[in-house]
Amino acid sequence: MRFLTDRDLYAICPHSPRAQLELFVEPLNATFSEYSIITLARQAAFLAQYAHETQGFTRLEENLMYTSPEQLRAVHPHDFDKLDADDAWGYVRQPERIANRVYAFQNGNGDEASGDGWRYRGRGLPHLTGLENYAACMRDTGIPLVQNPDMAAQLPHAARIGGWDWDPRHLNQVADRGEHQGITRLINGGLNGLADRLAHLERAQAALA
Repeated sequence: MRFLTDRDLYAICPHSPRAQLELFVEPLNATFSEYSIITLARQAAFLAQYAHETQGFTRLEENLMYTSPEQLRAVHPHDFDKLDADDAWGYVRQPERIANRVYAFQNGNGDEASGDGWRYRGRGLPHLTGLENYAACMRDTGIPLVQNPDMAAQLPHAARIGGWDWDPRHLNQVADRGEHQGITRLINGGLNGLADRLAHLERAQAALA
């Protein structure tokens, strides 16, 4: 297994603060070891995908700040298309309200009033979302995420959750085959941000070679 360095991460994410990237070196190396992400192909694919998801390892919590009803409708049409303009404006710049509406009754969450949407919003490298997923991750890793969901956005847990999410999708094997669109679909559900993911992949392959 090749051990990652801060120099590698900076080559992959040249626009991120180096001091920030240094914090990820040890947690990522531990995650690689635990989840058999031990070849260049696997490590490069992992780093490329999660560098994209976290904006160069600078954001471990999803951004729920929307500045207009139009943005809300564009990203979450099923949740906001039916609201009139006045009601939609009530969610603008209100991340907690947005999360509670968007994630209501999803992945084990309760209704909008329960607060589960905000409590179990996307965190960690894979943006782990929903009570059911937090509970499953807690069961497998021992991290007490249901009681302390903010831990998912803290190192080293955020990196380990990335490995936990990677492993059951058999993404090591997909990376071995070089099927990077397939990895993107399994992580994202589509091909959103594919060009940026592939740009990170190219830098990761060069850095780790």
